Amino acid sequence: MKNRSFLLTTISTALFASRLAACDLCPCDLPSMDLKSAAGWHARVSEQFTHFGTLQMDSHSIPNPAGEYLDSSITQLIIGYDFSRALGVQLGVPLVHRSFQRWHNGMLDRGSVSGVGDVSFLAHWAPIHIVRSDFLVGVRFFAGLSLPTGDSSRVLEEAAEGGGGEGEGAAPEMASGIHGHDLALGTGSVSGLFGVDARIQWKRLFVTAGLSGTARTKGAHGYTFADEMSFHGSLGVFLVDGDDFNLALAAECDGSSKGQDVFQGVRATDTSATVVYLGPQISANWAKRYHAEVGVQFPVLRENSGVQAMPDYRVSATFGVRF
Repeated sequence: MKNRSFLLTTISTALFASRLAACDLCPCDLPSMDLKSAAGWHARVSEQFTHFGTLQMDSHSIPNPAGEYLDSSITQLIIGYDFSRALGVQLGVPLVHRSFQRWHNGMLDRGSVSGVGDVSFLAHWAPIHIVRSDFLVGVRFFAGLSLPTGDSSRVLEEAAEGGGGEGEGAAPEMASGIHGHDLALGTGSVSGLFGVDARIQWKRLFVTAGLSGTARTKGAHGYTFADEMSFHGSLGVFLVDGDDFNLALAAECDGSSKGQDVFQGVRATDTSATVVYLGPQISANWAKRYHAEVGVQFPVLRENSGVQAMPDYRVSATFGVRF
């Protein structure tokens, strides 16, 4: 039974790991739920790379004559402390780098932006933890805040777009799918974070599921990013089931949906999006301290308003250690 409790740490170190659709700003990244009693420090580094290269106008693909793309890399540095098996807190610092090519102001614009994103503070509580011989279940709630530490000045480009995006009233082939709000490193606002996740294991099979939300306040420069809801689910199996080394393979499905942002009282019509991803993930746990995982996902649903660059694929990786 001790070994079974330890096995659970290999399931999804980041149930809500910065996984999102078009705005790419979600700060949630939680450790795996460990059902055994544990207290102490833990640290993680997670990386997510997303390539946006498909232009869509109101959920329909359109030509991309300028070869527009956005490559987004978000590295999360996380330090946390668990007071017990059920209660813990953590601080997350995202480092963001985005390179892009777009059609802007009548010419081809290439460049990159990088810096610190919005820092987050989360507390999580796991009131349900049931362990039987071949059956385990856990449920966890979390809540917290993200702070406006990331540079949001790029949203001022919306003034040149009239608040509605370059695609409004323009021919689709001339409209850019990459806007100022896509290049902003932060939201410029304090945001509330909340959610719940759960998992069940029976022998070597396991299932995880979760739902999270981000409630955003009015941001800097008169720009307010829309609230967002995200979900996560996986179905997996332990391939290796040892005392000091465990290996799990899972099919991951997650996605998010957000509405239209508001700039100086006007809705930005090129900002709402719903994206669902599906792909494999492999994770490992060893020496009862270390965890690593890597996954790749592809969008199976992409819906949006206005003209936007939509994601083509996403690669994520995590390494964590408990002290």
